[in-house]
Amino acid sequence: MSEDWDREGVVGECPSAKILQRLGYGQTMSAEKEPGPAPGHAESAQGDRTRLRARQQASVAELGQRALAGMELEELWQTACEVVAHVLEVEYAKVLKIQPDGRAVRMVAGVGWKQGVVGETEVGIAEESQAGHTLRTAEPVVVDDLSAETRFQGPPLLEDHDVVSGMSCVIIGEEEPWGILGAHTTRSRSFTADDVNFVQSVANVVAAATRNAQARAEREQTHQLLAIAERVAQVGGWVADLEEDIVYLSDEVCRIHDMPPGTRVSIGEGLRYYAPEWRRVIAEHFRACVEEGRPYDLELEIITREGRRVWVRAIGEPVRDDHGKVIQVQGAFQDISDEKPDELALRRSEERFRAVAQATSDVVWDWNALSGELWWGGDTAAVFGLGADEMGDDFIWWAERVHPDDRDRVVRGVQEMLESPDPELYRDEYRIRREDGSWATVLDRGLVIRDDDRRVVRVIGGLVDITETKRMEAQLLRAQRLESIGTLAGGLAHDLNNVLAPVLMSIELLKMDTTDPETLEILETIEKSASRGAAIIRQVLAFARGVSGERVSLAVAEVVDEVQRIVRETFPRNIELEVRLADDLAPVVGDPTRLHQVLLNLALNARDAMPQGGRLVIEAENDWLDHERVRKVGRGRAGAHVCIRVTDEGAGMSPGVLEQIFDPFFTTKGVGEGTGLGLPTVEAIVRSHRGFLDVESEVDAGTTVMVCLPAEEAAEVPAMEEAGVDGGAEGREDGLEASAPARGEGQRILVVDDEPGIASIVRQTLETFGYQVETAADGHEALELYRERGQEIDLVLTDLMMPNMDGPTLIKEIRRLDPDVPIVAASGRGSEDLWSGTDGPAVGGAQRFLPKPYTARRLLTTLQQVLEEGSG
Repeated sequence: MSEDWDREGVVGECPSAKILQRLGYGQTMSAEKEPGPAPGHAESAQGDRTRLRARQQASVAELGQRALAGMELEELWQTACEVVAHVLEVEYAKVLKIQPDGRAVRMVAGVGWKQGVVGETEVGIAEESQAGHTLRTAEPVVVDDLSAETRFQGPPLLEDHDVVSGMSCVIIGEEEPWGILGAHTTRSRSFTADDVNFVQSVANVVAAATRNAQARAEREQTHQLLAIAERVAQVGGWVADLEEDIVYLSDEVCRIHDMPPGTRVSIGEGLRYYAPEWRRVIAEHFRACVEEGRPYDLELEIITREGRRVWVRAIGEPVRDDHGKVIQVQGAFQDISDEKPDELALRRSEERFRAVAQATSDVVWDWNALSGELWWGGDTAAVFGLGADEMGDDFIWWAERVHPDDRDRVVRGVQEMLESPDPELYRDEYRIRREDGSWATVLDRGLVIRDDDRRVVRVIGGLVDITETKRMEAQLLRAQRLESIGTLAGGLAHDLNNVLAPVLMSIELLKMDTTDPETLEILETIEKSASRGAAIIRQVLAFARGVSGERVSLAVAEVVDEVQRIVRETFPRNIELEVRLADDLAPVVGDPTRLHQVLLNLALNARDAMPQGGRLVIEAENDWLDHERVRKVGRGRAGAHVCIRVTDEGAGMSPGVLEQIFDPFFTTKGVGEGTGLGLPTVEAIVRSHRGFLDVESEVDAGTTVMVCLPAEEAAEVPAMEEAGVDGGAEGREDGLEASAPARGEGQRILVVDDEPGIASIVRQTLETFGYQVETAADGHEALELYRERGQEIDLVLTDLMMPNMDGPTLIKEIRRLDPDVPIVAASGRGSEDLWSGTDGPAVGGAQRFLPKPYTARRLLTTLQQVLEEGSG
């Protein structure tokens, strides 16, 4: 066979020549002449099969590339036949296409057949035929010996060409078979599974290329039909790009303006085409559309380039980006000069507008209020998941798809429109059920058409899916609410900490002066209550402002191990803990204590959700978030992440509860069992680490909370002990030793605080422990005192939030007078960020920061450390 190909010059001239030569097929196909491997040469035979399989796969890949490059369909079919015949070394190959009547297939391409067969021959696809059998089974059909075949009758075409063996594979269309690809030989041959896979792969390439070509043809036809519809209906489209200040006009809009097709204008130029008396109207509506997202539908006059005055209908609506910002205004434009005088002409205009309804991204509808008939057009699939021909054709069908919570209100609004003689426009916003059962929030607007008696006879309008817009508005509203609460929390924390500070220090002094057990028990109770109040304030601040503390590179596995230890030691035995950690977890950068707090909080929530016991799963793995996934989640940023999932088998949450779990002070627990700040605080901590939370929950099916943190790929991870984490530092004076602090040696301390109670108790505490104290009520008083007696002052302890002159300003002025004096800054805002400058006004020059309320032990230890550092 290969010699015949050489004589005819097929390899050098046929469309498949470059494919075959590129794959290394020789002119003589010498492999066909070589005998099979001798005994003992199994490895050589296996190598030949491997090389043959590789060539077959490469042939398919090369053919696919040719198809993607835009090869004409007829050439592709013929090339497929030539490649199959050459690679399989058979005399015949063919492509059969099912005819429109579905009764036969026609040979549209082929290799090796007699003159006049290709392009002319049709083969029936009855049940007894080979073609019919292949299409019916929809699987490759292999024939070893056609004369012995019992599944079907041998086709006359194959018998006329002395075919003995061969195979047929179905070429799949959009939904039904499109045709058949066949390979045949006059020799007796058993085709291998690799041969069958090869032919089926070529058939798949042909199928994909054919479908793509048909789709391109359909798109081109649709474009042409749209242009025709635009000309017939005399309705054009336009898009105003706000960033580029360009208005793109369709050919029909250009024609209405007496402009050449393809003309583009600036937004200002487009507005100036309106008649002078209408310019203010269109400018105000266009501005409202851009700034407020308000669509418009107006009838007004323009003056064309040739000076003609033309009545037009101008429709505009906003186009928003992913953040809800209006970036474009798009709409329709129609010449209504002939229809303007009477109502009948207006109705004809509406009918013409329906002709191009399919060109819009909105859902368009037309309701006959007298008959109840409802017509749909536009992009119904995007909103409803149904084609326009699948939509219901009456009012009841639409009303039943409206959300039950909205239905009464929406139907009542329609009824009021029908009964009132006034409204000319209909507008409502509601939720409507998609075909998949989900709910879309839509903005519904309509033009009300009335007869001479002011009775509604028809309403024409459109639906816009605003689900994503409403979600973004809700996120923005929540962010604004959280910001307001955060601001309030900071102020409350300052005042409450100032109230608690003298309480905590007074208790310690009182405990030193008494040995009575009952009195000590009372003081212990008061101390615990005050400490609990301080802890709640810290939790409010953590929710409001995220986290504070040193960020280090750390291993997530170590944080999980610490939480695992606490869970196993303290949780009820009916809680079964399962931990799954990937071996190659990347490190993250964060505050170990706060991340420990995040996981422990989630574990506690899971425990509370399973009062009867159940399985608690903590798992972590590396993950990559692309931009599309980040956009869907609506949080975080693209890149490598470590994702930790905490899953329980508890009661789960309803969609309504799930929407509120991050709202501050919302809780599903009973009175006195929770503050409602758990998950909001967790979210604030995770967000401050540039990560995000995602929660999935279903009633009676449990809850999964996923914490995703950006990974630090090349970080050197220190041990958690080096980072100062032991899982319990929150309640132990921030790691300060519990031994009694050393007494002072008469050093003079300047205490500056606008709260008299704090200044008084600090003075008593310091004097009790051997210090001398000077006090000042604000920065001005402290500065004057320091100017007079600065040489006697050994250390300055100042509040940061004071009237007249605040702490940062006082520190700066004292540093000008004495650069070396030790200074300790304190604040009821409760964060070292105020000292470090990462989340507030930096306090330059202060050696230490004391968050209020501090205990006497914390105060004395801090002063002792600062004084020792100064003396050293």
